[in-house]
Amino acid sequence: MFLLVDPVFSGADLARTLREQGVDYLPVFSSQAGRPGAPAPWAGPAGRRPDAVIAASGSGGRLAEQLARDLGLPYHAPELAAARCDPAVMSRTLRAAGLPAVAGAVVETPEQAAAVLDGWTDWPVLARPATGAGTEPGRLCRTPAEAGAAVAELSRGPLRTGRPVLLHGLPDGETYAVHTVSAAGRHLVAEVYLRHQSEGGGVLTHRDSVAHSLLGPGDLGAITAAVEALDALGVREGTASTELRRTADGFRPVRVQPWPTGPRTSADPYFAAFGYTRVHLLAERFLHPERFARRLELPYRPARALARIELRVPGATGTLRAVPGLDRLRRLPGFHSVTGLPETGTPAAMVERSAQGWGVAYFVHEDDSLLHSSVAVVHAMEETGELFAL
Repeated sequence: MFLLVDPVFSGADLARTLREQGVDYLPVFSSQAGRPGAPAPWAGPAGRRPDAVIAASGSGGRLAEQLARDLGLPYHAPELAAARCDPAVMSRTLRAAGLPAVAGAVVETPEQAAAVLDGWTDWPVLARPATGAGTEPGRLCRTPAEAGAAVAELSRGPLRTGRPVLLHGLPDGETYAVHTVSAAGRHLVAEVYLRHQSEGGGVLTHRDSVAHSLLGPGDLGAITAAVEALDALGVREGTASTELRRTADGFRPVRVQPWPTGPRTSADPYFAAFGYTRVHLLAERFLHPERFARRLELPYRPARALARIELRVPGATGTLRAVPGLDRLRRLPGFHSVTGLPETGTPAAMVERSAQGWGVAYFVHEDDSLLHSSVAVVHAMEETGELFAL
């Protein structure tokens, strides 16, 4: 039996995977753990001792580590717990280990942002929600005033409820994301993405993520830098996402998230490209450790390339009438599936506030260049209004 701490967003995919494989798990929510009179969060059915504790989302990271320590279960290096949860401590820890990490901090008010940015040298700064769906646009800020305004806006959230805001440096270069699954300090590289973003009016919007079937010599440095960051932060168990910026001086770690990340996704395109998803590998690490150990001896080499496109309608206003470009999109080479399309009749403002906006299109193909061509066509359809009709 597993304890899943805060199984929301992609953590819900992990719960679904465990259900599919007939594994018992107990959901534990950090928001309830400190309430007076609340039962011990590890009191499982019939007093069963859990086999593992898993942080199923970012909000559950601290409690998962505490429960693992209390129960004597394998987890991350306890002396580095603050470095894994506090971006400022993370940055200092990575730099102390000789890694060129960007500066980072979490704030809740413009006043806190001003204090943090006094003397800050890692410009420009990206402001984005510290928790929640990974596809929400961030704000690219080049002055303390811009950062304060971004914090004031983002801290209110879509529902006008207070939330923390992550600030971190964003040097010029391409953005990479390396996803791993770890067991006893050994790291299996599951996915390596080159992430593409666009900027408009100070808003940095994620457009797509592409995992190539064969990494070039320069791309392999992302794996090395990610593994070094995991080791420096004492990450030893579970899934993690390491974001890096490829600059003229090499790969710079931006942040490490040692838990499942992002919004919920469909498992099917990942199986078509890789033969697994991260959460399936995480389940395998505990259910079939001998099989997982064999994977650790193999190099990262996906059978096919995968592209995940966050569909967008720039400057959308009005109401969605139709999706006239959907048939053309489905005919593009490498098309696999599309999920999360909004219902016709939905106001554009409401679509923009949803976690995955206008939907997600997946492409899978053996030919990386052909896949990139299809991705470029989809973005052109978004820009010209051919995909969605308002």
